[in-house]
Amino acid sequence: MVGRALADAGVPPADVEALRAPGGLARALADRRYDRALQTLELASASFGRPLTRDVLRRAAERYEHEPVVSAKGRTIGELDRLGGESAVAGLAQLGSSVDVPFDFDVQFEWHPVDSQRFLFYAGRSGKQEAFVTALAKRHFEGRQAAGARDTVLDAAADVGLDRGAAAAFLDGDEHRDDVWRSYAETVGKHGVHSIPFFVFNGPSTAGGTFRRGACQGEYAVRGSASAQEFLTIFEGILRAETRPKRAPRPRRRR
Repeated sequence: MVGRALADAGVPPADVEALRAPGGLARALADRRYDRALQTLELASASFGRPLTRDVLRRAAERYEHEPVVSAKGRTIGELDRLGGESAVAGLAQLGSSVDVPFDFDVQFEWHPVDSQRFLFYAGRSGKQEAFVTALAKRHFEGRQAAGARDTVLDAAADVGLDRGAAAAFLDGDEHRDDVWRSYAETVGKHGVHSIPFFVFNGPSTAGGTFRRGACQGEYAVRGSASAQEFLTIFEGILRAETRPKRAPRPRRRR
C-alpha cells in the first residue's frame, strides 16, 4: 500500500525501494536527498486519515530497529512497510467496529487458497455463492479460522445449508482447480491487478473496464484501499459525466 502510494505520486522507483528496504527508513530520515519522498509520503498517507509525519517515521524506525519481522515469503519486512501495514490494520479495525464487525487479524492465511476458491463454483450451482463467501469471510476475519483450511470451507458450506459430505467429496477431486490457477495468471498478467482490493467504477455510458471485453475510456480504477473522500470524488465525477448535456450531431452538408 505504501509503496504503491509513493509510486503513484511520482517518487522514483529507486527511492521507493530504498525507503522500503530494512533500515531504509532511518537512512532516509538522515539524508536530505529523500526530503521530497518523505514529504510525498506524508501527503499520500494523509488521504487515509493517518499521516506518516517525520516524527511518526522516526519513532517507528527506533521501535522496529531491534525487532525484525520476517514475512510468510521468507523476506525481512522493512520498517516502512511494517508501519504501513500496522496503520492499515488499525484503520480497518476502527472501520469494522463502526459497523459491528470485530476483525481479528491473528489468523493463518495462505497465498493461494485454491480449495476455497474452487468451492465458489460449487456453491454457485445452488445459488449460494454469495452466502458462502459471507460465511467464509466471517469465520476467517472474525473467528480466526483460516479461509484456506479445508475444515473452514466445510464449516462455511454447512453454515449456508450445503451438504457437508457432498462438499467434502467435491474438495477431494480436482474440478475447477485449473480454472482457479488460470484466473490467478490472468488477474496479474492480463488485467494488471497487483494489489487488493481493486475497484473499477463505470457510468451507464462507460460500462467497460479491465474485467470486461473491450476496454473503454471513462472508467475509474482504485488500486488498494482508499478514503471515503476518494470514492465520493469518483461517484461525483461519474454523475457529472452522465448528466452533462450531450452535444447534438452536426447536420451533414449536401453536395
